[in-house]
Amino acid sequence: GGGAGGGGGGRQLPDNFLLAVEQAQQHFETNPLYWLLHESIYCDANAKDPAARGPSGWAAEKVQASLGDEWQYASNLEAGAPPVQLTGEMVYSWMAEDFAWLRSLKPAAEILAAKSDWGPLYDPAVLGGGKTGEGGEGLNASPTPGSNAGPTSGPPVAALVSYEDVYVERAFSEATAKLLGGRARLWVTNEFQHSGLRDDPTVFERLLAMSKGEVAIPS
Repeated sequence: GGGAGGGGGGRQLPDNFLLAVEQAQQHFETNPLYWLLHESIYCDANAKDPAARGPSGWAAEKVQASLGDEWQYASNLEAGAPPVQLTGEMVYSWMAEDFAWLRSLKPAAEILAAKSDWGPLYDPAVLGGGKTGEGGEGLNASPTPGSNAGPTSGPPVAALVSYEDVYVERAFSEATAKLLGGRARLWVTNEFQHSGLRDDPTVFERLLAMSKGEVAIPS
């Protein structure tokens, strides 16, 4: 791919970077349900925050607009300006215009974005009790060392939590793990990012061993 530089001595993004961005954007067309459902799947009638109960209302788009000049790409490209901000795992209403394969889904997307009568996303009591379904028998697992979280009945759970995850705040992951009670074993690390399972095959091996109590939780 091309390097920095260009006509008239100006600066230009490398061709290989632009190609990678273009290819990443194509996923919205090859996987349209991601765009259609990405925000609504988080709406929860039992959420403590009223805003999380719905409607989703193109939440990412609203937050971005509220940040004002921070998201003015044209001005941020000037010399000495703040770095250009990018978003990840976010969807926007304008994508229905930019991506041809999404256009037919726009009416459905607007209905979902306006829907306010969502039900409970999950039952915290079931998660904490470790029930696996009607008639299911749970397994017992030792609690995470140092954890005073609730019950330990149910299938053991092991998870990697990136200390500075680019998509999910660490505090959110830890709060979710508490819903599972003491049976949740967390590996909090800055060695891997959100894509850790794909980046290194030993990550899954470690998590599986943690869930079986065969290895100590990495520190």
